[in-house]
Amino acid sequence: MKNIVRAGITAVVLSLGLVAPSGAGPFEDGLAACGLGDYATAIQLWRPLADQGNVLAQHNLGFMYQNGRGVPQDDAAASWCQKAADQPTESARPKPIVIAGDNGGVLQVYYERYQTYVAAGATFRIDGRCRSACTLVLAWADRVCVTERAALGFHQVRDKSGQRVQSESDRLMSLYPAPVREYISAHGGLPPPWGTMWVSGPALRGLVKPCE
Repeated sequence: MKNIVRAGITAVVLSLGLVAPSGAGPFEDGLAACGLGDYATAIQLWRPLADQGNVLAQHNLGFMYQNGRGVPQDDAAASWCQKAADQPTESARPKPIVIAGDNGGVLQVYYERYQTYVAAGATFRIDGRCRSACTLVLAWADRVCVTERAALGFHQVRDKSGQRVQSESDRLMSLYPAPVREYISAHGGLPPPWGTMWVSGPALRGLVKPCE
């Protein structure tokens, strides 16, 4: 695993893993495309849903137009956002993104992917192993829940030469919610990059919200 965090977060290399949407559907496929930076595909998937009255698709199209993601930046954002504001949201709520079997990857990629998912209204369900960069999802702990099968793996940051980088490990720790930081500190702190502190079962569900 290689981690380099710059101005909060920059490129960090870990073994690559992917976050998979739960229950394939146009909205979830749009989230996946958006997370990979394929905004044009996301818009193609969300526009029919928005036309049918899907509130979150309308909101996301507004966000894309407002920020010029995959489309020219223009005033279409206002009309889509107004349509979303005029409707209830519960019936349009997307399924959570399921995380399992994820050993990490490039920290910057994970951070930007999670940011994009969150901006699109996503929530996360950890239902298996989530190690290294994957655990950055805890920076949005209010959107995360864990199942009985969840297991989170933590360790320190190292640079390209394999040397641990304490300042970047401290910065990574700062992104975790307080209960997780306190647990790690109480158990000796983050282990070296070649080791892993695994947290699962009741201990994990005492730190991160259990899934209903």
